[in-house]
Amino acid sequence: MATEEEQVKAFLRQYLECEREIEVRAEELARCRCLAVKTTGAIGGERVQGSRKNRLEETIERIVELEEALLEQVERLRGTKEAVDRAIAAVDSGEQRAVLQMRYLAGKNWEETGDALGYSLRHAARLHNLAVKELAGRGRFVKVGDGRHP
Repeated sequence: MATEEEQVKAFLRQYLECEREIEVRAEELARCRCLAVKTTGAIGGERVQGSRKNRLEETIERIVELEEALLEQVERLRGTKEAVDRAIAAVDSGEQRAVLQMRYLAGKNWEETGDALGYSLRHAARLHNLAVKELAGRGRFVKVGDGRHP
């Protein structure tokens, strides 16, 4: 069973996880659109025995599926970002909020976080731990996709 602090960290990590997933889907969509452009010669093509869709039709169907999935992911990211933003905004200390923003919204490592904020790596980690403990003390944090919000 995960500790409350681990649950908070997993909750906060969702933001970047969703962004990465959307990036992958957007790249796949771009590849499909490129393929559709390459297969435009098939628009007027004859079907063989009328039982198989031509490549362009298959590609267009895949593009529509990817666009729908991408829109769903964008909505999920928006909800996740809002939930994570609310949680971070609830932290009392401005220093601690800044560390959480750098780590979980900007995706910075410890060294980059400390450098950007003018803190030693150790101080940044200490501020992070204090913020996570504060959030853990406020309630249970679960994945946004579970239908529950902090």
